[in-house]
Amino acid sequence: MQETLYTVAEVAERLKVAPTTIRRWLKRQWLTGIETTAGWRISEQDIADWDRRNRTGEGVKQRRAKKDATDDR
Repeated sequence: MQETLYTVAEVAERLKVAPTTIRRWLKRQWLTGIETTAGWRISEQDIADWDRRNRTGEGVKQRRAKKDATDDR
């Protein structure tokens, strides 16, 4: 079975944010995806994982912990 991959623009529209926001999340590894020569591709599972982490607050806690760790340097 072949997995559906979405473009940055498609994910941005789905999550109701700007494409630049999706690219920023990918760069910061808040959202996972595959970087190809044609641009980023994000799977349904990547979107579901992001959604689960952010609905439960898990993603926010991880980002704060990471930020705190870098601030201590």
